[in-house]
Amino acid sequence: MSSNQPIFRVWKTVRVEEKSRDALIATLESCGFKIGERARNMMSRQAFVVPSEPYVIDLAKMTVAEIGFTRRTSTRELWARITAIGGMISAPVVGPYVRLADAEQPSDEIYRVVTEQIRDSNEYPRIFEVSHISGERSLNGYVANSINEWAPSDVVAIEIPRRKPIAA
Repeated sequence: MSSNQPIFRVWKTVRVEEKSRDALIATLESCGFKIGERARNMMSRQAFVVPSEPYVIDLAKMTVAEIGFTRRTSTRELWARITAIGGMISAPVVGPYVRLADAEQPSDEIYRVVTEQIRDSNEYPRIFEVSHISGERSLNGYVANSINEWAPSDVVAIEIPRRKPIAA
């Protein structure tokens, strides 16, 4: 696979707004999403920056194998490969908006949103995980450190570099 040739297909377009953390949590809860303790912790951290203006992003959803790995790989290797083939590492605030945008997520599906990592209160680097397990649609935190390995079957949502500002 060429490292310069984009392999992404738009899966979902997501609007990221300038809602406060509390307003975003309230919106998620009012839509029936469970917010895990780790996700709440991540959203309370200073690295979780709310944008000053809304914007729209396109996402691709792929397995680690589709990105080019046939064996388990580290977060560092995965992030490097994603950027080498034209994907982006999103701002952490994108994670909760992906959860909102995927209200019709199929049952028994889990994927992680490729973002900059947020260190939780235990100093573990985390990213957001979007799941629909046993009828419960959730937003959780997932450890994405140098020790953690990604299986070829793991699924990730990747920002495609076509961010569009929203006209006022």
